[in-house]
Amino acid sequence: MPVITCVNQPIRYEKWGVKTSLPPIIFLHGWNNNVTGWYKQIPFFKKITEVFAYDQIGHGKSSRSRDIDYSMDFMEAVLYQFIKKLKINKPVIVGHSMGGMLTQYFALKHPDLISKIILLCTTSGLSRPYKRAPLFIYPIAKILSKLFKPIQYFMNSFPHKSLTKKEAQNDFKRAVATDPYGSFKIIGSILSFSIIKEANNIKNDILFITGTYDMFTDQIPFYQKLGATVKLIKNGEHNLHGHFHEEVNQIMYEFIKS
Repeated sequence: MPVITCVNQPIRYEKWGVKTSLPPIIFLHGWNNNVTGWYKQIPFFKKITEVFAYDQIGHGKSSRSRDIDYSMDFMEAVLYQFIKKLKINKPVIVGHSMGGMLTQYFALKHPDLISKIILLCTTSGLSRPYKRAPLFIYPIAKILSKLFKPIQYFMNSFPHKSLTKKEAQNDFKRAVATDPYGSFKIIGSILSFSIIKEANNIKNDILFITGTYDMFTDQIPFYQKLGATVKLIKNGEHNLHGHFHEEVNQIMYEFIKS
């Protein structure tokens, strides 16, 4: 489990595979997840190219410093240094949920550093972002963190229409590997984030994948207007890359090699 320092914070990451004619891939997990959330992608893609994934700040075994603002700008700076320090050449960025928001933000700021972007079950932000959300949520994050496990149990431990009980329990285990205090600070950043107006300026090719039961299915028309390749997974929910991995992996592979 190697560690790299980005923006003066220790970031736990993993690297698999070898360089090939295909671009390297960086996987960015979503809120309350970690590297293990890509357990169905790594065995597939490490056979065909170089693959990277890291625990985002406040998650898994990366830094949980409570002095961090956990803003999208901070997470973007971590990704920038991660690419630069490891000398990853023109990677495809794959982002799930919050990771997809970061992927789009990064593409706007550094289009020449990456090749394509793949967005799983995500959004470009709220149509009416609450810009004062961090100022409101940060002071009460310590209180909310006391309710972290019950909230995550409710959100992740009950099987959805497409999940088995074991799959739901695994989602819960990954969720509670997040720092409770940092988790709620990140909520403030998510609620205040929006690049809806700017997203049309993304220069990189986009693949957007969502599922029938995903909370972001309604984003399909938005990404179609951006000219993205859009795929809908029947019966898929928010963590469809784990539960519908064979279909998702094939779609991503075809997009990457095209």
